[in-house]
Amino acid sequence: MHGSMQKLFGIGLSRTGTKTLARCLRLLGRGRHRTYDAYLERVFERTGDPQPLIDSAVHGDTFEDSPWYFVWPELDRAFPDSRFVLTTRRDPEVHARSVWQHMVELGLQCGAPPARFIAEIAAYAEAHERAVIAHFATRPGRLLVACWERGDGWGALCGFLDRPVPARPFPHENRGDYAIRGDRALASRLGLRRAQMAATWWAYTGVEWARHRLRKARRPEPWATAEVSAARSTLRPRPPPSFRCDPRSPG
Repeated sequence: MHGSMQKLFGIGLSRTGTKTLARCLRLLGRGRHRTYDAYLERVFERTGDPQPLIDSAVHGDTFEDSPWYFVWPELDRAFPDSRFVLTTRRDPEVHARSVWQHMVELGLQCGAPPARFIAEIAAYAEAHERAVIAHFATRPGRLLVACWERGDGWGALCGFLDRPVPARPFPHENRGDYAIRGDRALASRLGLRRAQMAATWWAYTGVEWARHRLRKARRPEPWATAEVSAARSTLRPRPPPSFRCDPRSPG
């Protein structure tokens, strides 16, 4: 266990205001921030082993986006003095449509979202939120549930972190219009952007791989995962196949 390290983990799903949380943490000077990590996400997808993420989390102070929200039970046990922020949307369907719109913007989909897609993503988001809230029910001081769309802002976040409220407007990053356009011309116009973002993602993955190799060379003592592995399947909802946090434009 790394009980002496106090960290803050943003464990809201992608497209729930994670970039707004990241901006706030940077403005508050909360130390070294870690966001989306393409390499670690691929490692976790292939192996299901949280250990590389635990080891990597030693080298940061605040975290948000994937893959950190996939392993929140393990992070809580590895860093028991940490705090967690669960960002949410005002409605699960709004979140699901945001995920779809993000895929449309990347040229991965076009048209209106299928009803099954909306239902699966909304159900997964609700299950994730219920599991997190139930897990921290007896430790309310360790979890903040925040919805920027409902008016949560500096007051809620700074009160949770015991920090003074900054004398500046609350930032809202990555805002968008979630109305879906139903024509294939949109996907055609975004073809170049998709290629550019794919190239950026491959470059980013290479950098993250190199950084991970450097961290691995300084790996701390092994963390006992047997206890977490036994409880993992009952704590973490499994995402549907349609839920993919695309690395090229997280948030």
